[in-house]
Amino acid sequence: KCLEKYNEIKDELGYTDLNVFLNLFPNVTGNQLSAGTDKDLIWEDYIRGLSDTGVEYLSFDKYPIYGLFTNKVSADWFTALGTLNRVALEEGKPWMGCVQVGGGSVSYGTPEARVATEGEMKWDVNTMLAFGAKGITYYIGVAPTYFADKDGEQINCYSLVNVYGEKTPLWYYAKDINEHI
Repeated sequence: KCLEKYNEIKDELGYTDLNVFLNLFPNVTGNQLSAGTDKDLIWEDYIRGLSDTGVEYLSFDKYPIYGLFTNKVSADWFTALGTLNRVALEEGKPWMGCVQVGGGSVSYGTPEARVATEGEMKWDVNTMLAFGAKGITYYIGVAPTYFADKDGEQINCYSLVNVYGEKTPLWYYAKDINEHI
C-alpha cells in the first residue's frame, strides 16, 4: 500500500524520474517480517515480497563491523549478501548496499556503536561488489544541531557531513572509494 500511495503522489506531482527507497534490513526477526500475521516469513520471502511491489532495485543496509574496541564481523554478513544476490538475480533486479560509516549512537541504545575506518569502509564496499552489488550508498543524513549537539558534544553525527554542514573524514574516504571504483 505504501508503494501505491507513493506512486499516486509521484504521478500527481508530475515526477517521473523518482524511485522509492525501501530498505531490506536483514536483522529483523521472523515475527517482525510477518507483521503479526499467521505467515512464517524468512528474510528471503521478505526480499521477494518487496520485489513484487514493483520497485526497480533492491536496497540493503547492514553494518557488518561492530565492537567499539575490536573489529568483529557479523556472522551472517556473507550469508545475507549471498541470499540477497541470489534472489535479486532470480527477480531480475539490481541491488545496492549501504556502506558502513557509523554504527549509530550510544544515545540510540547501541553500545557497540562503531565509526568505520577507511579500510573497513573499503572492505565493506569490496565485499558487496564481490557478491554482485550494482551500486553503493552512504549515510549522508545530518541531524539538526539541536538533536545532535548535547552540551557542546556532537552525538549521532557519524555521516559524511557533520551537523554544521562540514565534510568529515568519512566524506574523504567515500570520495576515494568512489574514485577507485
